[in-house]
Amino acid sequence: MELAAARLYRAKWSEQIHDEWIRNVLKNREDLTAEQLGRIKDLMNAAVPDSTVEGYQNLVPALSLPDADDRHVLAAAIVSSSDAIVTFNLVDFLRRLFLNTISRFCTPMILFSTNLASTTRA
Repeated sequence: MELAAARLYRAKWSEQIHDEWIRNVLKNREDLTAEQLGRIKDLMNAAVPDSTVEGYQNLVPALSLPDADDRHVLAAAIVSSSDAIVTFNLVDFLRRLFLNTISRFCTPMILFSTNLASTTRA
């Protein structure tokens, strides 16, 4: 998040990706509430302008992944022209499926484009 907020890369996610990580965190962390995680989501969106990907839903049915429930992630990556999918879920995002067009990295599920921002600040 700090790198994205500093505009060192362009983080991209969809509301569906937010819903998925929130649901999974709530399942594994009984000490957290949906309201707390909703606040984190809002802070993420505010810290990274233009991070939310929309308009990917029509592409989902045409995609194929080992877990069909993950197609929305790939669709959002394609629509946002992302260079990588960052995820803990490397099993369902097999390298051979992407034909070297989208990389995948093992960290929290965030889509990002590696277009680095200028390091010169006015």
